Amino acid sequence: MARRSSDRGFASTPLEADVARYRPFCGLAIVGLVVGWLSALAILDPLLWFLPVLGVVLSAIALRRIAASDPPLVGRTAAVAGLGLSVAFAVAAPTDFYYSRWTLRQEAREFGLQWFQLLANDEPEKACQLYESPASRQPLDETLWDYYPLGSESRATLESFVTRRAAHALLLLRNGAQVRYYDTDGQWTNNGRDCVAQTFAVTFSSEGETQTFFVRLTMERSQVEGQRRGFWRVLREEEGFVPAALGGKPPPVGA
Repeated sequence: MARRSSDRGFASTPLEADVARYRPFCGLAIVGLVVGWLSALAILDPLLWFLPVLGVVLSAIALRRIAASDPPLVGRTAAVAGLGLSVAFAVAAPTDFYYSRWTLRQEAREFGLQWFQLLANDEPEKACQLYESPASRQPLDETLWDYYPLGSESRATLESFVTRRAAHALLLLRNGAQVRYYDTDGQWTNNGRDCVAQTFAVTFSSEGETQTFFVRLTMERSQVEGQRRGFWRVLREEEGFVPAALGGKPPPVGA
């Protein structure tokens, strides 16, 4: 007995098989992946730290939608990749930021202690040069006094410097004082240059009593063209103030 032609209707056609295999794609997974890649920008600026957080949220929601759908949506690989990138940059951005700040403060501390040491060594002419920009700073060697002839503008600047309270006190104490780093009172960027304000405690003995006063140095780090590393200079020094850690006012930012 011959089969009826209608029996062929029970077999799936190629088109019907393709429709059966089709699974919709989760668009949110792609968005999460894109945001995950963009999260790398968070390393450049703390204002962009929201990007990796947003990437984690979007990718997590995408994974949840994919798992809850029936049949499952396509895009799990993209969602997992976006989640991984976002988490990685969410950790890397703050780590890089705080490490850079710590490194900057370490450099400033070393430069500031150099300023104190020059005054302790009775070399105010060299300490005065630390206020100059790196491009115009004179070599700190035995020929430096030739840069300060009597009656010159540079000599007037030096004479004014040694009469300022902090420099004058340190020159009188010389090596009789112990200088130690106390605290970082501020850190900011001004016209693309890094600035750090740090307080140093100066301890000395007077008439059998130990006394301490504070000196705050505001220092600036700039990049010299053609040089790979940055150079520091002192912007100003302060004496006779209460450190910010003890309830005093923080240094003026950008001044």
